This record gives sequence, C-alpha cells and structure tokens, in this order.
Amino acid sequence: MPTAAERTGDFSQSIDQNGNPVVINDPAAGLPFPGNQIPAGRLYGPTIKLLDFLPLPNATNSSHPNYNYISQVSTQHPRREDNLRVDYNMNAKWHFYGSLLKATDNEATPYGIWGTANIPLYELQYSIPGYHYVLNATTVISPTAVNEVTYVQGHDAQYNGTRPGSGDWSAKSTGVTLNTLYPAYQPTDLIPGFTFGGTKIGNSASFSTSGFPFYNANTNIEVFDNFSKTLHSHFLKFGVYFDHNWKVQPSGATYDGSYDYGDKPSNPLDSGFGFSNAALGVFNSFQQAALLAKVEQLHAAEHTTVADMVSAHETR
Repeated sequence: MPTAAERTGDFSQSIDQNGNPVVINDPAAGLPFPGNQIPAGRLYGPTIKLLDFLPLPNATNSSHPNYNYISQVSTQHPRREDNLRVDYNMNAKWHFYGSLLKATDNEATPYGIWGTANIPLYELQYSIPGYHYVLNATTVISPTAVNEVTYVQGHDAQYNGTRPGSGDWSAKSTGVTLNTLYPAYQPTDLIPGFTFGGTKIGNSASFSTSGFPFYNANTNIEVFDNFSKTLHSHFLKFGVYFDHNWKVQPSGATYDGSYDYGDKPSNPLDSGFGFSNAALGVFNSFQQAALLAKVEQLHAAEHTTVADMVSAHETR
C-alpha cells in the first residue's frame, strides 16, 4: 500500500520489494526529482484520490519489504432451498402431482469475486437465485393402457456486483474519477480497475472490473409424453420429448476500464515506481471494452421413441 508520505508526493523513504531505496525520475526533465519528492503542483488529483482510497499500511517491517499490509476478513455465503410437492388422486384413472424448488445462494466477499480485488474495502456480491418446478398428469386409459405427461421448467441466474448497503466502488462515492476511452463508468459507475506492480512493488494492491456487470440467465423447458400399452405378450411404449433452452450472458470484457501504473523501462514517461507513476498520472497501459456485449443462445430439440418388450412364458 502507498504510505501516507507517498500519497503527498514524498518518496524520500520509499523502498522496492527487495528493500532497496527507489529513485523517482521526473518524466519531463529526465532526471530524478530532488530529494525524491514530487512538487505539489505536479501531482495528478484523480490518481491522488485513488491512492487515498486505499487502506494505509498496517504491517510495515524491514524483515518483509515486499508487503506492508495484511488483512483477513470472512466471506459470507448463506444458501437456502425450499421444496414443495403436492399429489392429487382425482379418481381411479387420474393422478396429478406438482413440485417446486426455490433456491437462493448469495455470496458476499470483501475481496470480490474471481479475484476481483485483494483489498477488503467494500463487499462484492455473487448471487445465484433459481427455481425448478414439475407438473405431471397420469391417466389410466384402460387396464392395458397408460399415458403420462410431464412438464419441467428450470431457471437460474447469476449476478455479481456491489453488495447493497455495504458501500461501493463507484466513482460517485469514492471520488475517483479517472478518464476512460468510452462513456465513463457505464453502466455500473464502478471505478476503473488498477494495479501498481511492475518490477518494484510486490503483491500490489489491485482491483479488476473484468466481467462487471455480470448477469447470466439460463431457462430450460422440457416436455415428456409417454404412452404405454400391453398387447398380448408385448409391452409397447411410445414417447415424445421436447427440450427448449435459452441462455444470455455478457462477453466478460473490461467495461469500466483498467489502468496499469506499474513501472516499465520502455515507457518514456515512467518515473521508476508504481505509486509515483500514479501520483503523476502516468500509466503503463489502459484497456477498456467499447460496449457491453451480450450473447444469447437458443437451443431446441425434439425426440420420438418407440419400444417393444416381449414377455416370455414357460409352461410344463
């Protein structure tokens, strides 16, 4: 994490991940800043806001110069399933049943989803609600003929984003308003992702918006109709099956943008240290998807089956 001094442009006590003093170069002059201190007039306000957004170091020790911050925060992951089934025998020939399953799965983690963040600032949420129900009707047409119809529908969705009520990573609430290539912070208002690693900072604080917002919906419908008939020594069975599946999912690109402030010698504006690059508004790379792309998939299938089983009887 950047120290309190580094957030003001003072890098006179800064060291790299090996414990060696760093030299902060002035990109404009091509020479080190006097005393490793960046003048206040050269600091870039939006990225200073970003540095101030990060937690202060809480584990500074010369025995481990490759990190100065530790955290251990629990993840909450409540899950619930509710099941209901109803059977109804209308008469000797008709039987009905229906079942319903409703599921909720809400994971809230301060470190984000799929490695989104390595700093516990605000909780990010990963939710998977869903349902599944079955409707069935069986009729005895005659002592030798039975027909059964079944309708099945299932749906699940996945969503990740900031957990309501926990604060957020939005530009509005954090004050971090970095420039982006495309309309800023749409549609989530999340700040761009960031990292400061490079060659000098180990275990850099990082945040990624890749895949945000993520919404995946999957609906599946199945219909079965099975007719069974006993004819002398033959047991005949005819069946029809229909399946319809619809799915929508975003492409998983970096919609809100991502900055890499890490030092890189090939960058002509590099100041030699990730946090000083950020303080100056210098970055190594930036990427952002132009728009939110959703992929929709539709699948439908029909199957017909016919079977005949012969009963053999042995007499003496």
